[in-house]
Amino acid sequence: MEKPLTPEQIYPKKRRYSKWSIDEINVIRNTSLSHRRVADAIGRTYAAVKKKRQDLGIVVKVSDIDYYSDTEIQYIKNNRHLSNPDLARLMGRTVKGLSLKRQYLKLNPPDITWSDKEVKYLLENYAIKSKKKVAEHLKRPLSSVIDKARRLGIT
Repeated sequence: MEKPLTPEQIYPKKRRYSKWSIDEINVIRNTSLSHRRVADAIGRTYAAVKKKRQDLGIVVKVSDIDYYSDTEIQYIKNNRHLSNPDLARLMGRTVKGLSLKRQYLKLNPPDITWSDKEVKYLLENYAIKSKKKVAEHLKRPLSSVIDKARRLGIT
């Protein structure tokens, strides 16, 4: 399992307290870009971009799914096998927000249906191997293995 991203990896150092250039203002005027995308593009904070757009009277429709950096999106793609709760915990995000972003990107977690082979392995090994080892072998989140065992009545 990959380590969680650090804030420095997700949000690189931003420019603070400097005057806005003409080029930055031109990027800000592009209403097809979210506040987050503009902030990432010009090296400013999300709050600074939002405030500047308000000052200039620029209205942008923004939703929760736009608040993800390119690094975070790549992290989601690289960890598609993880459940929403596990990935949200690693990224420091809410499960709801991550779920919405995955739906928007069409990167929903893999099918959660258990095959007969997986159930058989779980029944045969749950009591003799560690839960972690069973989860690793099945390539499923630990929480999923524990929940399935509980539903099967083998806990």
